[in-house]
Amino acid sequence: MEFVQSINKKEKQELSLSKHSSAPKPSNMGSTASTSHKGMREAVPMWIYTAKLPEDQTNHKFTSMSSGMQQLGPNTVARQRTGKFDTDAARWKEGFSSGKHVFEVVFPVAQRGVHASVGVGHDNVPLTLNKSCSLVGNCKESWALDLSTRRAVHAAGIKKYPSTQVFLPDKFYMYLDADSGSLMFGSDHTYYGTAFDGIPTDKPLYPMVSAVTHGATITLFYRGEGDISRVVNMTMTPAGPPLEKLHPRQEPPPYTAGPATYSVPLGREATTMSKMTEACGPPPLLPTKMSNNPHGHDLHSGSQTSLRKDEHMAIPEEHKKEEEEEKKNEEKEEEKKIDDKTVSEEGGGVAGPAEPEKAEVEAGTEGGAKTETDVGAAPSEQTG
Repeated sequence: MEFVQSINKKEKQELSLSKHSSAPKPSNMGSTASTSHKGMREAVPMWIYTAKLPEDQTNHKFTSMSSGMQQLGPNTVARQRTGKFDTDAARWKEGFSSGKHVFEVVFPVAQRGVHASVGVGHDNVPLTLNKSCSLVGNCKESWALDLSTRRAVHAAGIKKYPSTQVFLPDKFYMYLDADSGSLMFGSDHTYYGTAFDGIPTDKPLYPMVSAVTHGATITLFYRGEGDISRVVNMTMTPAGPPLEKLHPRQEPPPYTAGPATYSVPLGREATTMSKMTEACGPPPLLPTKMSNNPHGHDLHSGSQTSLRKDEHMAIPEEHKKEEEEEKKNEEKEEEKKIDDKTVSEEGGGVAGPAEPEKAEVEAGTEGGAKTETDVGAAPSEQTG
């Protein structure tokens, strides 16, 4: 509570100085004030997208830490000390006095507690303090971002960061420009701007982290050094490979009838109908008569088999001979019927079947009455 009151008191003092003086206000943070103007969005430095991992990663790990910190891996430390009245920190092995570097930080929001700092400092910054504070950034030789209070901290100077006052996510990035002495932060979706600029680089700057909460786990990865020359090449090089020259659309070849090729399942080689015929012979032919039903209907399967002569059906040779013989027999029977009918009309007797016909017979001349008598006889058919 006292810390928050002191922050508000300092902000009020700075505001009163800016109102009563037209000259530039001296900042308690010295030359580490952000260069971004209020109300204007800062451009993203393009070199952060050109970072390349080094082949040798032996120096990119935590090596120095307080007794309250436990190293879980080359890049991960966790605070094991209990209590909230002490602050513990860890320092990176390699320091940077030149170049542009990208670091990936994983610090879960649920484990940050009251003070959780990430930043850079010289090698003489203490790694433990007997109070709860932002250890990194607490002295003049360290610069850090307090993730819990959302303040950029350096010695006795503090300022709000980021300007939107949003909490940084569990995973975010720290950008160190050791050539210009700038420290920035960002995430996968947002660039938060410059937290410090004009940091002296006469001494190497070492990435540092600190925590107060018991069990706070922090992971730091070195993602490589940015190359400013690649930024120039990126602006001059067109995006993507050159487009291929488009050719006019060619018409498909004309269709020619030929043996169709079918794909055979189960990985067997494809074949054509001609090859199948040579190997297996012609396919079996369907019978001309599926049932004894004279209408050509199959009563069991429900299918209809037409026996009309005008249909083009493949008929075996044996069935053709049988049909020819039946046709000849039918023609002979018709000729015989015609001859018998001719003989019966001439009075030579009835030798074949005759249709029933009606005849009128006069019963006599006395009554003048007429009766109709059905006359017709159907003798048995004679077949030759």
